[in-house]
Amino acid sequence: MLTKLSSRWHGHQTQNTPRPAYLLIADIIADGINSGEFQPRDRLPPLRDLAVSLSLNYTTVTRGYAEAKRRGLIDSRPGLGSYIRGKVPSVPLSGGSSYEMTMNSPIEPGEELAQAISDGAMNLFAQKIYSVFCAIRTLAGMPMIRPWQRCGLRNNCPRSAKRRS
Repeated sequence: MLTKLSSRWHGHQTQNTPRPAYLLIADIIADGINSGEFQPRDRLPPLRDLAVSLSLNYTTVTRGYAEAKRRGLIDSRPGLGSYIRGKVPSVPLSGGSSYEMTMNSPIEPGEELAQAISDGAMNLFAQKIYSVFCAIRTLAGMPMIRPWQRCGLRNNCPRSAKRRS
């Protein structure tokens, strides 16, 4: 693997690309994966060995591996080394849309659901049922709930009123 990376590195050096060296390392790994030269679970050389082979600073190689990891190309584990992750197949969802699921972001409610939540909360305030909202901290909660906290909770929830004074 060290010789594969070194030969690709020297190929990029002859082209005199203006990209920083750490980005070139990540690009070389991506090119190797796309061409099929690097296979999933292939072990990458240790950082120090690659730095010596490419005549680069250890920090530059570390940044290159970090960039490759950020792009999802490699996995690194302290004491075990760095390995090629490979391509993750994308599966088209029905309707042709897809979501990036790595962040586990919840889907935002539609206008109809948001309005139903708002109406339900206002109904609870109209009936003076404040106990539902007393567990919400002053700085937490969704932006749509914060105005209700300011208008009703300070005066109607003993714990909330004590915190503000």
